[in-house]
Formats: sequence, C-alpha cells, structure tokens
Amino acid sequence: METKFSRATLFCRNIERSLVLYRDILQLKVIDDKTIDGPAAGGLLGLGPCKLRIVLLGDSDSDAEWAHLGLFQISDTEISALPRPPNNMALGQNAIVFSTDDFDNVVARLQDAETIFLTEPVSYPKPSNSPGSPAGLYKEAICFDPDGHLVSIMQILPLASD
Repeated sequence: METKFSRATLFCRNIERSLVLYRDILQLKVIDDKTIDGPAAGGLLGLGPCKLRIVLLGDSDSDAEWAHLGLFQISDTEISALPRPPNNMALGQNAIVFSTDDFDNVVARLQDAETIFLTEPVSYPKPSNSPGSPAGLYKEAICFDPDGHLVSIMQILPLASD
C-alpha cells in the first residue's frame, strides 16, 4: 500500500481575505478556482445543498501544476464556525510551514499587511544535518492567517564552511 500527501485544506470564513495572504503575499500560484453548487457540494461535506468555492494553490514557480493547499468557502447554508484560536500558542492548533528564498521581503509584506505575528522573525543556527532538516542558519517567523491558522515562514541559509 502506498499513501502520499496530497494537500492541506483550510475552510475559510472569507476566502478573498485568505487569498490576500496565500496568493498575494506568499505568492502561491492559483491552480484552480471553481464553485460547486447544490446537493453535490453539500454531499461532499455532509451538508445539505450549498455553494462551495474551492481555490487550489501550488508552489509559486511557474511550472507548478500540483496544488498543495486548498482554500474552501461554504455559503448558502447554515454552518457553525469554530471560535477563532487565541493569538498565542495553544494545544490543538495546526501550523502550515512555507519555505522561501526571500524571507526578509516576505516578512516585510506580512508586516505591511498588518498581519498578527505569534513569533516575530528570529534566526538560529542548526549546526548539523538530520533527516528532513539540513544544517544552516534558520530564519523563521510565525503569523496568523485571517482564520487564525498558524503560518510559519522560513528560510535556511547554508552555514559558512571553515
């Protein structure tokens, strides 16, 4: 049996606000933007008839054809909403991690958009390689998306060799 990660999906209160972060600031590429209406949309989510807007986003490189993040917005039906998470670390929260080669500019765009940060930009060295985590100088900042999901932005710079 083979299982592969396909994508993460976020259910948004306001998909346009979420697109400002994920598409405009983080510059993910829109792979698909569609709306499904009626019983089929609701059946997919265990709801009655509704409208479901789905925006699938992939890596920013121009050849990206595979979506790694789905933004979904449900409308035209009654649906409960989870309370917004607190603006601090809490058990049960999730985080999405993005790597960039332009950390300082991404953080500046987030700050210009008045994004709320859990962790302001920090740098820390990781002196040795480990599986899935290379040695380097790590630059990282963690902010909240419009629905309160944690979004980590990081850049790994090679350590100077002796």
